Amino acid sequence: MGEINVKRVVVLDDYQSNSYLVWQEGIKFCLIIDCGGEFDKITRALKGLGLEPEAILLTHGHGDHIAGVDESGLDIYIHKDDLDFLSNPELNLSLFLGGSLKIKREPAIFNSDQELYFPKSDLKFKVIHTPGHTPGSCCFLTKDLLFSGDTLFLSGVGRTDLPLSSESALKDSILNKLFKLDQSISIYPGHGDMTGIGYERENNPFLFSDSL
Repeated sequence: MGEINVKRVVVLDDYQSNSYLVWQEGIKFCLIIDCGGEFDKITRALKGLGLEPEAILLTHGHGDHIAGVDESGLDIYIHKDDLDFLSNPELNLSLFLGGSLKIKREPAIFNSDQELYFPKSDLKFKVIHTPGHTPGSCCFLTKDLLFSGDTLFLSGVGRTDLPLSSESALKDSILNKLFKLDQSISIYPGHGDMTGIGYERENNPFLFSDSL
């Protein structure tokens, strides 16, 4: 693969959810990672960069990361353990926010630790299953770039007080999967600014306390 570029598009003012456009230099097709709503913002970013989206990869099934997928009309990919989140407003949290989000598009399902290849964009992503925030939360690794969803943030971690979340699983995912990766890897999280494996291993305050 050639040089990989990343463009962050922040959607949903109340939640500041990150959607990412990922593409190789010289190739007009890209992948979208998470699509939490306000797809018009993503469309404007695509147009400005001259890119065409191939598909949407979902790090997990919460509404602030999936709400725009039906509007996009694109193929969507999600881990099998978060499949029910797409159609269950209680699990995807929209019910608690006064809505009833049910995704109509039929997703493609992937499993833990497999590799996903997208031929139009010529991009490969290794799936790293990181349960905790949700049972099917995943991170996607391509070269030295990690898209961490709501598993790991800059000086923070994902919430574990939500339906089907698990504090012990999240801590295990981070300590025994993500922190085993090369410390030079850059992290593009589901909310907030980018960070790195090396920085979080040394500085993340949540992982050096008794409670997340």
